[in-house]
Formats: sequence, structure tokens, C-alpha cells
Amino acid sequence: NEAYIKELSHKMIADIVAKGGGDMIKDLATPFVTLVIADLLGVPAEDRDIFMQLIDAAPPPGSLNPEDNVMISEDHPMVIMAGYFARYIMERQQTPRDDILSELAHTLYPNGEKPEFADLITLSTFMFGAGQDTSAKLLGNAIRFITDEPGLQDQLRADPSLIPAMLEEVLRLEGSTKQTARLARRDTKIGDYDIKAGTRLLVSLSAANRDPSRWENPGEF
Repeated sequence: NEAYIKELSHKMIADIVAKGGGDMIKDLATPFVTLVIADLLGVPAEDRDIFMQLIDAAPPPGSLNPEDNVMISEDHPMVIMAGYFARYIMERQQTPRDDILSELAHTLYPNGEKPEFADLITLSTFMFGAGQDTSAKLLGNAIRFITDEPGLQDQLRADPSLIPAMLEEVLRLEGSTKQTARLARRDTKIGDYDIKAGTRLLVSLSAANRDPSRWENPGEF
């Protein structure tokens, strides 16, 4: 997929330069990552514009409105996309291709059993949404740091080999996901706290990424 990604990024940036500017998130980050994850999964080229329109119509990422996070209505973008993924997986079961959806369509559990068809639809839809959303946030945050940090843009232009480390540092300070959840399966201990089996835990990734025992100046880029 590297050739497609390079071609797409060059074209999108050239279009923005030709227009004299644009919105980083709406015109570049979101459409770029949507098309890249669609290509990786194997969404047909003729359907990608539809997916773009669905993403544009979807609630904003991270919305705190409870109604935005209920995916039961037939017109919710993720529900509509799930219908597409159901068709794609059925097609891959009959005719595999060189894409992630084909791997999902023919995967087996370690015991040899096939996953439920509904689980494959849920997983493929989630992979699309998660891959699209988190990467768009990373691009937006990366541009913010390149803009705000004195000298960083010049440093990256002079030595592009620093870009991977720069992205890791962006993820450390402004990760696309701030927290994750765990369920204690047995009685355990975290630091000085006793945790009973069945306790739900919220793990703050953003706090761990600012651990002063790991980084000398954890709040600095």
C-alpha cells in the first residue's frame, strides 16, 4: 500500500497548495486517513466516496453527546457502513483477495472454529472507524507541534529521518487515545492499592506518557 499512500498524499497536498490553503483536518487529515484505511481493508474504489460522505455526516470524534454514541438507528454512519462490510466479507468468502477483509473472511480461532459472521462485521467496521479516527487526530496534533515548537519545522526539513521520532513524541504528549479500560480477573495490587476481582479499571495513557521516572522533563516536547 506504500505506493498508493505516497501518490495520494502528494496529490492531496498539491491540491491544497494549488488552492492557496485549506483546513488541515477537513481537507487533508480526515480524507487522507479515510482513503488509506479503506485501501488497507479492501473497500472498493467505487465505494470510497460514499464512505467519505458518511464520515463527513458522522458525529465529531470524541463527542460527549450521548445520542452521538448510540449506534442503533438505521441511518447512523457506522450502521450503514456495517451493511457494506457484510457484503464485502461475503464476497471475500467466495473470492479471496489480497486485503485485510479477505484475511478476516477466512480466519479461524486457534481451536479451528470459525468466528460468527456478525463478529466479523463488527470487527471490520471497528477497524475502519478506529484506523480513520486515531490517525486523523495524529496528523492534526503533529501539525500543531510543527507550528508551535520553535525551530522544529526547520529541523525536520533539514533531516527528514527525524520524522518517525517526532511522531512518537507527538503520540506521547497528545496520544489519539487518552485512556483504556481493564477488568481485574483476580485479586491483585496496583501500587499501594488492593484491587478486587471484578473491578473495572481506567488506565490513563496520557498520565503514563508523562511519567517523571521515565522522562526528565515529561511535559516538554
